[in-house]
Amino acid sequence: MTMKKKLLVALAAFACVVAIVAISVLSTIAYFTSSAVLSNTFTIGNVGITLTESKVNAEGVKQEGTTTEGNTYRLVPGTTYVKDPVITVTKGSEESYLFVMIRNDISSIEIAKDDTNAEGETETIEEQMLANGWKLYTSVSTGNVYIYCGNIGETQTTAGTLQPKGVGSVAGGVDVQVPVFQNFTVKADAVFDTNTFNAATIMVRAFAVQTQGFEDDAEGTENRKFAYDKAWAALVAAYPYIHTGSAA
Repeated sequence: MTMKKKLLVALAAFACVVAIVAISVLSTIAYFTSSAVLSNTFTIGNVGITLTESKVNAEGVKQEGTTTEGNTYRLVPGTTYVKDPVITVTKGSEESYLFVMIRNDISSIEIAKDDTNAEGETETIEEQMLANGWKLYTSVSTGNVYIYCGNIGETQTTAGTLQPKGVGSVAGGVDVQVPVFQNFTVKADAVFDTNTFNAATIMVRAFAVQTQGFEDDAEGTENRKFAYDKAWAALVAAYPYIHTGSAA
């Protein structure tokens, strides 16, 4: 074997040794590594309300249970009748503005707060609503619209401007009940016109719309709209029967 061939063989053998050592070293090196992932979970918000009142007999005496269909009354002068609609903001509902529309066909024969009857001092439906935190917002062809401005479970003051409050149950995770009014009383000297009162009704409709997404216009803006004005406009757009009086 020539010297040149010997040199080539030696170099080849050396290269193999280097490769083996390199592979051996690399296979024992521990690299510092890390990994992370971000996965978003979404739940869909909702606004949910129910409107119920106690079951009563024709004399307005409370019976067991509640109803969502209303009651039938036999009107007699000087009598107080239980009618206690309650809006329940259902568990998990987003914070919402609450509106209620009232069409009261017997308002002219209701006893007022300063009147007295056999049951003592009482209040009209509207007076009770004010005490429960509702304030008159607007009037439409199908009734008067009130917006909730109160503190749940507390007697309210009627002074001051509209300061609507959102009502929700997401944080608490429980149903939240908001009373509308409790009863109505017919005047002792009420005169019944059969054509007027034989088919009379007290219609109550409740509406809720989320507070989020509605904001007051900037201070000083001409024709400024408050958040609750925009919220009401959204309800009117969603429920045209608010103005037409047709069935929901």
